[in-house]
Amino acid sequence: MVFEMELIKGFISARNILNFVIIIFCLLPKLNAQDWIWIDGSSEINGEANYAETFPGSRYSSISWKDDNGNFWFWGGFGVANNNNGHLNDLWKYDISNNEWTWVSGSNFSDQSGVYGTIGTPASTNIPGARYGSISWKDDNGNLWLFGGRNGADYYNDLWKYNISNDEWTWVSGSNTINESGVYGTKGVPSSSNMPSARNSSISWKDDNGDLWLFSGQGHDVNGGLGKLNDLWKFNVLTWEWTWMSGSDKVNQSGAYNVFTDSYPGARSGHSSTQTNGENFWLFGGIGLDINENNGLLSDLWQFDGLNWKWVKGGNVIDKAGIYGNLGQASSSNMPGSRWHGILEAIDNQTLILFGGYGHDKNGSQGRLNDLWIFNIVSENWTWIDGEQVINQPGIYKDFGNSSPDTKPGSRQDLMSWVDQNTKGLWMFGGFGYDANGNLGRLNDLFYWNNGNWAWMKGDMEINSYGIYGSLGIPSSSNTPGARNGGTTWIDSNGDLWLFGGRGYDDANYGYLNDLWKYDVAQNKWVWMSGSNHANQPGTYYGAPITLVPGCRENAEGWIDSNGDLYLFGGYGYDDSQDPWERLNDLWKYDVSSGIWTFLKGSNTSDQPGDYGIINTPNTSNVPGATKEAGGWIDDYDNLYLFGGSGRDDANNLGDLNSFWKYGIPSLEINITTLLEGPYDTNEMMNTSLDLSTQLTHPYGSKHSGNETVSSNFFGNHPEIVDWIVVELRTGTAANTKISSRAAFLKNDGSIVDIDGYSAVSFNGISSGNYYVVVYHRNHLPIMSANPILVN
Repeated sequence: MVFEMELIKGFISARNILNFVIIIFCLLPKLNAQDWIWIDGSSEINGEANYAETFPGSRYSSISWKDDNGNFWFWGGFGVANNNNGHLNDLWKYDISNNEWTWVSGSNFSDQSGVYGTIGTPASTNIPGARYGSISWKDDNGNLWLFGGRNGADYYNDLWKYNISNDEWTWVSGSNTINESGVYGTKGVPSSSNMPSARNSSISWKDDNGDLWLFSGQGHDVNGGLGKLNDLWKFNVLTWEWTWMSGSDKVNQSGAYNVFTDSYPGARSGHSSTQTNGENFWLFGGIGLDINENNGLLSDLWQFDGLNWKWVKGGNVIDKAGIYGNLGQASSSNMPGSRWHGILEAIDNQTLILFGGYGHDKNGSQGRLNDLWIFNIVSENWTWIDGEQVINQPGIYKDFGNSSPDTKPGSRQDLMSWVDQNTKGLWMFGGFGYDANGNLGRLNDLFYWNNGNWAWMKGDMEINSYGIYGSLGIPSSSNTPGARNGGTTWIDSNGDLWLFGGRGYDDANYGYLNDLWKYDVAQNKWVWMSGSNHANQPGTYYGAPITLVPGCRENAEGWIDSNGDLYLFGGYGYDDSQDPWERLNDLWKYDVSSGIWTFLKGSNTSDQPGDYGIINTPNTSNVPGATKEAGGWIDDYDNLYLFGGSGRDDANNLGDLNSFWKYGIPSLEINITTLLEGPYDTNEMMNTSLDLSTQLTHPYGSKHSGNETVSSNFFGNHPEIVDWIVVELRTGTAANTKISSRAAFLKNDGSIVDIDGYSAVSFNGISSGNYYVVVYHRNHLPIMSANPILVN
């Protein structure tokens, strides 16, 4: 069906001022089945690969990529081949358009040696040797990169490039022998002879210039010693040269505290961290190694700017006493004492705030702290602004609900915190510390700091208080979470605070918690949103939506969709009974806008077999077996993919799996044709003269909050793109309710496509109904359908 778009009221009078948009569009809605689909692989445990009918065998610790067309690739690992279990070097591709695996290269037998060929020369016979734990990247041209890995006691340092277009591996750098020491060269100086040492399990990323980065891992150093590494490397994809950027060339090293160059923090745990400007990462204290390789509590403050570490402030030796100076006065000599398990938060891009933890006071005594510090990033000075200079202080609870210079939280560690970026205020809840009477235990007090004073907002003055849950979903001034430490926190777009779980007190007992709380800042009230008011509880699968909650579990697979909602599958934990922990196959969704868990698929009973159905055929009865430690992806259309793991097959046998599953999230696809009057020419096409090479993110921040972004080579590969646009769905009698929006691309033939450059614009998680369709372009007036259109 074809609909003619009309200008919405109020826009017609402006036609002689700005160009207008002529839009003719047809809606081709497609709702993906909300079912599991057994796509490929075996329905039995310990499944061998079928290299003739093409599906990979069971495995773990392989590496994976997603190419520019959304297809999945993975290579190697440890698992099942045609002969037996072992290390693998097979490369596989999964094509999402036709749901087919392709065995691309490598051997169908385990523990095969590599074929290196000539360094720098691609060849169809080249292939890396079998291994697991390698490191991977995808470059701006869509090529796949692989470095290092491990085969038993042997480590590799070879770098490989795989060109998807011609199906050839290239041995780029490194050695074709095992357990090689690194060639570090000079820090900061690229060289064709440089190469990182043999290793596995490193951290990798790609920068905005397309260069590849490699950090740390387990492996060999410059002298061949084996241990943990902290060296940082950059590989230039144009010159094919490694540069040793930072860190030590030896294993198990302490930090380097140089003032100008070559600085890096030593190994540590329990440190506090935060982030500013989207790039700068800040780290303070913890327990670890100082400059002399002594282990203890640290007071050093570090900044990583995306390229280099900088030792900003604090001592380079352990167990430093605090230097407080005068209250409220900044000084270059001020320094918080060494500590761990405090909080460090960025109030804004120029200010960090530090509170509490376990560490040293002004006398060097060790205990729990309640001192509050501000760090000015510009002047690089600490200011002691509140709290005491000595350890183990009781809390002072004055003027409930109001700021007071006399109010002070007690000394504590393992607390939970939030920062309100609008008010630049710090919220703090609970932890393990001291109450008003100086007793040590778990706390449930809520404090707010702003403009120099603390306010005691909620909670008790005594330790180990039970929770007051009230009614689910109903805010009340008497509600309060029980005393706890180690919970998970986040803050939503309205500035309200969220708290999940931890270890502490329910309404009568002590244990592990799965209760979800929201603190409404405007009302100063806690709301019990979800979960149980009793510790150590199983999941609740059926009943009123607000009562549903997954049971406690570990090693589940999780995904986050484009709306920010959470999907959770399986793992090892509780079903709806209190039987011993077992494997699960339940699929859950948590809706962040409503705060409600939904049990979508699977069983409320543990250790269930899979129901595979017919391959590539969706069915409401299809479901993977109970599984933990599976691997997963989510594609650009919010479809969930699940591969392998340790679990149950269709006969309820327990073992390693290689079954591959897809779960389709409902999505609405809309085909729209749009013609812009300005670029339109006599050939019934639009010109593409606008230079978009630097416009990698959509330019509609005031209209659309999504983060749609394309790679640096996207527009070179899609020369038919005219410009970015935004498509919006609205409802209501006056079209005044925005349901969803997507940034997309306008092509020169008038079609609007999703950010992959070819698909129809997709709205995920949208229900059937009547919608107005709105199109925004930055140089034209917006336009909307004259009437809502039924989509079902």
